[in-house]
Amino acid sequence: MRHMISSRSHQLGFLLLLGTTALPQLAYAQAAATGAAPSEASAADDANEQASQAQSGEIVVTARRREESLIDVPVAVTALSGAQLEAQGLRDVEDLYGRVPSLFFSVNRQFSSGKDNTFLVVRGVGANPALEPSVGIFIDGIYQPAVGFDTSFLDLERVELLRGPQGALFGRSTEGGALNIITRKPGRDFRASASLRVDDLPSAYASASVSGPVADDLFVGLSVMGYGTHGFIHNRTTDKQQNADSGGTARLAVRYEPSAATTIDFSADGTFKRGTELDGGVPLSFGPESYDVDFDFGGKFRSDNGGASLVVTHDFDDIRLSSLSGYRLVKSDRGSDFDAGAIFVDNIQSINTRQEVLSQEFRLQSTSNNAFGWLVGAYAFSQDDRNFLHTDWATYFGPEPGSADVITTINREGYALFGSVNLTGLAGILDLAAGVRYSHERVKARKYNFLDIPAFGLLIEQDVPRRTSFDDVSPNFQATVHIADDITIYSNIARGFKSGGFERYPTTANPFLPLKPETSWNYEVGTKGRAIDGAVTWALAAYRIDIRNQHVPTIITVPETGLPGTAIASAGKAHTEGVEFETTISPVDGLKLRGNLTYTKAIFDDFIDTTGQQRAGDRIPNVPKWIYSIGADYRAPLSDSVDIVSGVNMRHISTYFSGIGTDADSRRRYPPYTIWDADIGVEFGRFTAGLFVRNLTNKYVILNQGFSVDRGDLLRIVDAPRTFGLRLSYRWGN
Repeated sequence: MRHMISSRSHQLGFLLLLGTTALPQLAYAQAAATGAAPSEASAADDANEQASQAQSGEIVVTARRREESLIDVPVAVTALSGAQLEAQGLRDVEDLYGRVPSLFFSVNRQFSSGKDNTFLVVRGVGANPALEPSVGIFIDGIYQPAVGFDTSFLDLERVELLRGPQGALFGRSTEGGALNIITRKPGRDFRASASLRVDDLPSAYASASVSGPVADDLFVGLSVMGYGTHGFIHNRTTDKQQNADSGGTARLAVRYEPSAATTIDFSADGTFKRGTELDGGVPLSFGPESYDVDFDFGGKFRSDNGGASLVVTHDFDDIRLSSLSGYRLVKSDRGSDFDAGAIFVDNIQSINTRQEVLSQEFRLQSTSNNAFGWLVGAYAFSQDDRNFLHTDWATYFGPEPGSADVITTINREGYALFGSVNLTGLAGILDLAAGVRYSHERVKARKYNFLDIPAFGLLIEQDVPRRTSFDDVSPNFQATVHIADDITIYSNIARGFKSGGFERYPTTANPFLPLKPETSWNYEVGTKGRAIDGAVTWALAAYRIDIRNQHVPTIITVPETGLPGTAIASAGKAHTEGVEFETTISPVDGLKLRGNLTYTKAIFDDFIDTTGQQRAGDRIPNVPKWIYSIGADYRAPLSDSVDIVSGVNMRHISTYFSGIGTDADSRRRYPPYTIWDADIGVEFGRFTAGLFVRNLTNKYVILNQGFSVDRGDLLRIVDAPRTFGLRLSYRWGN
């Protein structure tokens, strides 16, 4: 089936082209009119500002699409700098689980336990992955596709996790929150780095970056990363490692400053991954802490993720005009053993996904320090998804082979208009803000089902086109009271919205009808502050989220075959409520203590499952009640030129459940686990060398599990055992 972008995508492409050309021309025109010369200060100013912030302990974030002190933002935000990510060995989104408040993950494992089916969960929202994600990922302000979620943390300025609905300003798929990734931009100073990490699995991870000026107004940066791992799961049938893989990432960044008022940032990146994965899982019958499987098919996968963005900003006195243009194409192919073992030979399931997204955003906002501030903007996008699921039953139904195909094509096109206003300094202590976003999405979809099982006399072919559209208005209201120079209390009310649509892999019995949008209201109060010249910082938030039409994926028994298949139910009402706390304490020079604690109660209020049973009062699957983490970083001089650097971190995930409790989707308990990591090393000059251990106590961690009818056994996706390693790094420039 041929995949084509619609004519509206070409119209959006014209808008993107307009955004890439209009602002630079405007910049040249104003430069000529005012006699402005190309800026020699912008990149240096950025560096000086960051240095000043580091000295004062102030953390600056862009949670409201403008730079603000973290304390002044009436949103629950955790920000980690690039230096913190590197020091703690955090390489991608998965490494953040349990380390920041309320962040967890969920996997729709019926078809794949791979990252194509992994979704972020914040405050219990997004715990049931279906259709679009509930927690969006943005790189430099541009939305990333769901299947491109496993973005590497390569040469970053910082990462911000925004909790609670962010639809008014961030837009798509932010009902639960947003992960905002800001890459490091090239500047006037030459800077380069190289690093190597190896461990005893064995695995190796190497990265390098270089950036600097190539002309007075042009700066270029290049970052690359490559990795390979032997894996830790052994396949008894093939006598090979089951989860061995390798891959790499490269990113080019270009910053051009044609005038003092204009900045143009272009970025292009590509990522590839190849290997085998633990699809199905480790059988419980192999032992309570086994790392063995017995697939007769290796479960190979490959994925490719590439894209480009162009961000142009131009300042007119007290107004800034911004254009954000983005394109991304993500492709994935994976195959798995249908029966997850050697019981039936040559029974293979393969999944092919392709997602292409084109987007354009324009923003106009005030930049003065006046008490009144404002922002208005417009956004448009086109997204094309193609999902292909093929199953070969060579011996599953006896001597006559069977097969099945499910193909869906889903095109989403939409636009949004948004804006916000804020008043600061009312009565000397009060800030008020409000925002709103109107969104319209149109969805066209087609499902093709083919089922051929001669043993049952089944031959079914379906070709069903559908279309639907959705409109939404998402407001937010915020208030902040400055009770002291460095202490605030705030309240935040926001509506969340996740678009409806169609299932990716509907069964033959599925009528392929559209699902309604999922909506929510978030009510939040909190306080933030710092004391003793920044030696102590804290943030405390309490919230309640009321959810309507919650999308709940589940497993059903397909009538034609008796085999499990997926379906998406709709919970009429649900809610989550909880408390988040995080703090840092620096009691003496060189020592920094950090910790966070999350309590989440997530309950169905009105949910009739696929068997007709009322599930009101049941816990929402995949939401731990407690997540907490503590850690310490210590630096001390060994001599005039050598420092010792060390760190320790503990993260705990409490008991949670998967499944909704039906016979086909039984409820499974996940035991709690606690993971300890530690690092120690030395720094002399620009060189760093150190040792690390991950999962110090060698805890056996179950990440996902499901029951195999064919084996009569529980299959478990598990995390890595204790791992020791060595890290080396070197830096040039500032």
